[in-house]
Amino acid sequence: MKINLKNKVMLAVLAGGMLCMGQALAGAGPYYYGDAFNVNGWKATTENMWSITDARTVGANLTLYGTESYIDERLPSNNIPFAEVKKFFAGYSETGNVTNNTITIKDGTFDGREIYGGWTSEGSATGNKVTISGGTFIGGSIYGGNVDDNGGDASNNTVTISGGTFGDDVSIAGGSTKSNSGNMSGNIVRISGGDFGTVNIVACSGNNTTGEVKNNLVEITGGTFTDGFTLGGRDCLSVTSINNTLNLKIKISGKATQVVFFQKMNFTLPADIANGDTMLETASVTYDNTII
Repeated sequence: MKINLKNKVMLAVLAGGMLCMGQALAGAGPYYYGDAFNVNGWKATTENMWSITDARTVGANLTLYGTESYIDERLPSNNIPFAEVKKFFAGYSETGNVTNNTITIKDGTFDGREIYGGWTSEGSATGNKVTISGGTFIGGSIYGGNVDDNGGDASNNTVTISGGTFGDDVSIAGGSTKSNSGNMSGNIVRISGGDFGTVNIVACSGNNTTGEVKNNLVEITGGTFTDGFTLGGRDCLSVTSINNTLNLKIKISGKATQVVFFQKMNFTLPADIANGDTMLETASVTYDNTII
């Protein structure tokens, strides 16, 4: 499927397809948690070193500059090496809401890691952010806000990427809820730079079957893409999907495997576009009431 400019008219051929991004949390710790008092570094702790009640749930900040450990004097001498960390959380809660937490990544290598602006098991995740300007990501997952188990809604969470290298099988989602009835709304993935391999990029993901999935956005204004990436408005079983949007403002040279579950796809012509150029090529599109 190609979306081309010919005689200044957008042409699209739509075919069936399906996106599968099944993600599961990795095994037990070690974990890194954000802390509102630690806005310029990061804190190392294993699961049994810090009780869950000490994790920040509102307004936490976690900034990663690379692979050098930041030592927090409030922790004992049992800090752990960066290379052993499996999960990074800015905001974290087992039973409550996580709200307006931010993780910022400027450098470092993340091989099979899980990165969350906010994570909760039984609450809701709202307004959490992941901001990435550098680093190397190999596999693993990146979520703006995530709700696990029997939790509530994931709304208005954001992943913003302006740089970095994202290798094969990296999953990126603005918001996620694995609750059967959780809603996902207003979640965003914005990409203005970076190099992307066969990544999976969706506005929201999860396994809910009855919740609403609406007003979520993927916007791409920069970056380079190789063949095999996927784009999706959602990755879940929800039958209520409303106004999920793809905004594309660059020519993408790589070919997408699938573009799925957007109700709106908007193409803004970049300055370097020429008649007959391809903005987006994909093997298949799954859609309902798509506006191009």
